[in-house]
Amino acid sequence: MKTIVFHDSKRNKHDTLHIETDGCIVNILIGLTKDDGRKCTVIEVLPDQYKGEEWDREEGSLFTRIVERNVPS
Repeated sequence: MKTIVFHDSKRNKHDTLHIETDGCIVNILIGLTKDDGRKCTVIEVLPDQYKGEEWDREEGSLFTRIVERNVPS
């Protein structure tokens, strides 16, 4: 693993965990809320695309959303 940085919500409306590792960057956005009021965490995986060192995702999308199951009442 190369780098892990935590950015608190002072600058953004959410917290971010930024991870740089072999082959990719992973950003985890914490403390988001969907339009319907459910809490949400978003995981973004960005494959490295440097000249001579290119990585690919095998399947799935760029973003994965982890969403609260029940809508708050």
